[in-house]
Amino acid sequence: MNKIIFIILGLFIPFFPFPLIGQNHAAAMHLSIPKGHSDMISSVKLTIDEKNILSSSFDGTIKLWDIRTGLEVRTFRGHKGLVFSIAVSPINPRVFVSASRDNKLILWDIETGAIIHTLSEHEGDVMCVDFSSDGLRIISGGSDLTVKLWDALNGNLVKNFINDDVISSVRFIPGTYNFITTSGRGNIKLWNEKSGKEEKTFYNPLGPNHINWIPNSTRFVVGSAFGTITEWDLYKEKVIHTYKFHTSNITGLDVSKDGKFMATVSEDKNIIVWDLTKRKRHLIIKRSELQTSVAISNQFLFTSEGYLTNYENFTIYGWDFSGHLIQSFEKRTKIVDKVYFINNGTGLLSIPTSTFIGRENQYSSIWNVTTGEMVEAYVTNPTTIEIKNIGRNLLSSYDERYTIEYKADTLIVKMRANNKVIFKFAKIYSSKSFCFSPVEDILAVTERENIVLWHLGSQKIKTILTGHSESVEAIQFSPKGNLMVSGSKDNTVKIWDINKAEELVTLVLLDSTNWLTINKEGYYYASKSAAQKLGFSNGVKTYTFDQYDLRFNRPDKVLKTLGIANDTLINLFYSAYQKRLNKMNFSEKMFSEQVSTPEVKILGTFPLTSSGTRLVIPILAVDSIFPLDRINVFINDVPIYGVNGINIRSKNTQRFEKNLEIELSNGKNKIQISALNQAGVESFKESFNIMCTVQAPKPNLYFVGLGVSEFKDNYMNLNFPAKDIRDLVALLVKAKQLYNNISIDTFLDNNLKQSQFATLKQKLLKTKTNDHIIFFIAGHGVLDDSLNYYLATYDTDFKNPKSKAIAYEVFENLLDSIPARQKLMLIDACNAGEIDKQNIIFSQIQNTVQGNIKFRSMGLGIMNKKIGMENSFELMKNIFVDLRRGTGATIIASAGGVEAAIEVLEWKNSIFMFSLLSGLKQMKADLNHDGAIMLSELQKYLLSEVRSLSAGVQQPTTRTENVVIDWRVW
Repeated sequence: MNKIIFIILGLFIPFFPFPLIGQNHAAAMHLSIPKGHSDMISSVKLTIDEKNILSSSFDGTIKLWDIRTGLEVRTFRGHKGLVFSIAVSPINPRVFVSASRDNKLILWDIETGAIIHTLSEHEGDVMCVDFSSDGLRIISGGSDLTVKLWDALNGNLVKNFINDDVISSVRFIPGTYNFITTSGRGNIKLWNEKSGKEEKTFYNPLGPNHINWIPNSTRFVVGSAFGTITEWDLYKEKVIHTYKFHTSNITGLDVSKDGKFMATVSEDKNIIVWDLTKRKRHLIIKRSELQTSVAISNQFLFTSEGYLTNYENFTIYGWDFSGHLIQSFEKRTKIVDKVYFINNGTGLLSIPTSTFIGRENQYSSIWNVTTGEMVEAYVTNPTTIEIKNIGRNLLSSYDERYTIEYKADTLIVKMRANNKVIFKFAKIYSSKSFCFSPVEDILAVTERENIVLWHLGSQKIKTILTGHSESVEAIQFSPKGNLMVSGSKDNTVKIWDINKAEELVTLVLLDSTNWLTINKEGYYYASKSAAQKLGFSNGVKTYTFDQYDLRFNRPDKVLKTLGIANDTLINLFYSAYQKRLNKMNFSEKMFSEQVSTPEVKILGTFPLTSSGTRLVIPILAVDSIFPLDRINVFINDVPIYGVNGINIRSKNTQRFEKNLEIELSNGKNKIQISALNQAGVESFKESFNIMCTVQAPKPNLYFVGLGVSEFKDNYMNLNFPAKDIRDLVALLVKAKQLYNNISIDTFLDNNLKQSQFATLKQKLLKTKTNDHIIFFIAGHGVLDDSLNYYLATYDTDFKNPKSKAIAYEVFENLLDSIPARQKLMLIDACNAGEIDKQNIIFSQIQNTVQGNIKFRSMGLGIMNKKIGMENSFELMKNIFVDLRRGTGATIIASAGGVEAAIEVLEWKNSIFMFSLLSGLKQMKADLNHDGAIMLSELQKYLLSEVRSLSAGVQQPTTRTENVVIDWRVW
């Protein structure tokens, strides 16, 4: 396959509301990729139900975030300037209002994202806004020295108040339409709604900039430019307490609904929670970036930061009152302002803007146009890029009859022959880019978020390309003129079909290794880890990627949309997708509207944090047609009731209600609950996150080693399986600093008997949730004539492994339904990886020795009919995350499904064990060099190191993987 490439620099996660195709109940489901804010966050507010937060930004947008999943639900666009402030209706959970530099306020519908009213009477920046306690009035203050009272129902202006200074903050007095304002001159004023005049003035020499009422009292608190917070009594007209700790400007202040706590943030980078009943500091969180805003509930707070030293970091963090970080909503963005087709149209180059002085190098990436995948990512400085083979002068038409000039804000098209002006585009300051078609007299001009194609002969619009959500910064035709590429301020690159006037795909670079290609229907092709960054939303409800990834992760559909890949490649990807469905016991017809899908509901709401480890979850499962079969409950992708869940088949009911009692893991818990009906269809998984703040004790390590070197049939003897186990044990017992206790069970050579596993299972059932389990299995992997996998024991009949060998499912059962949730199984044997049963041939493979190495191979062997990436089974493992939960363990196999494991006599270990021991002992597996080896690092290291040491002959694979739990191994 020829390398057809295009290069994309600096694209980071945009938010896409891509509609998904499918079942009636999922018709409103959208694929979402959190973009985050691209400029300073000015305000964060909790919704009434405290399930979501709203954030406003100087980038001109407001965003809605799901607190439990950390996903961005939607972006509200409508303002034409910085958004300074937002306020949430206290009575209508669907309504909020925003205030902007564009002199406007906008009332929004949270549920739909629609604009309800636009309030346009201000003649300057609208700096602040608030709702009355009954939700019927809105008050706003601005730089035009006015305060305006509005009717929240119809958007009409009720009354205008004239001030002598710019209003910096405004708040209604609870239970009335009277209000208090602060201004830069140090005045705090009480205004009377009926008279329209100020009633009292409180002078504050500290320069007030934020004000908030303490619920159920006549007191209010005021933040200052000097870092102090003063508490006032409305009727005593004096300061009754001063809170001091901050050393610079208060940038955000909020009071909890119960009036017991206040949270403040400052330019000094500190976050402080104050106890208002005791009038003392309750908590301080020191950060390294500017804190810009804060919102507090009765149990947690959210802060925003960025824009002091790091122009890239505009992030919202969630904290509990102990200072634990419970959630983060990250900014990931790069604006594309240059795009070019290169290499005679086979490549694409796009360069990000460099708005801020001192910005460091940018990410670049190389993509394969034929496959839609990113081939390579690296860091480069855009100022050093040499652009080659761009083609003809972009300022001339394809036949050079026309030329173009750009003066001030006017685009002028002329005849080259006589310099005659054909027509002008005046006042096109919103246009960032323009170019001629290389094959016909078409001029493309960007106009904000749209691309307008003009026919030069008729001087009429041929078509308008719409799809970007923010201004298009750059465009260019392909050399053949059939495609166009565009780069936008919305951080995306899009490829368009000019003949059909439609968008083909959107391209996104998430980070240096993760990428995403999406077609207009919402189907996507992504790097394996990138899929985990995706989310799905339905209204204001969000779901993690694994809810819908099985259905919408469709590389074959993306390639078909692109129209470049050949049918062979598309069919290969489709075959890989079908194999994925088979492994999950699904079929495409299960996604049709005709299938009855059960539903499960989590009844009630839960806090974001828990100070205990026990949780009771009331659930209701229903199905309209079929009886229910089981309830599945997962915590961090571990099935806590086992892989078969809670069996309710015998109840023969279509409705099931139960209080589930579960034990939380220390730290973050992703809880998912689903129902399966007796037709084999599983409901969508209802999920929420909860942080368990109980201090985690040191875990216990349970190591189980199964290794057979000696066999009754001496010809099958191996050198190192038993030794490998002993070597690993000798190393693990030195890890006492990581564990409270280390338990070792080894079953070697003729001592390995399946009858011992019952006692072992009872031992593992006594583990704790935070304990670690490591299984290591070494020896001969044996396949029967149905390609089922076994570990050979001492007296195994290799021609009939079912008789004495131990089935792989027995090992899985040992790890199933046990309390411990950190589980790792390592299999160092031939054919340990999974096998494509539809794509193999049988062969006789002997136990062989070649020089210094020995292959753990025997008897019945198998081979792929096709080798490498042409094998759809191998392709599937490379492009799809394994969504099968299994026991929740990560299982790493030392060799692929058709490979032999190698022993090296010189090293006195297998290649796999040699790599494992050196990775731990010498800290080679510490890939980020932080002094700790995480499971994810060990997995990456083993897969890479074994391939390297065996020159590609032996390639470890992952049978299943837990994509949520990542724990310290060493």
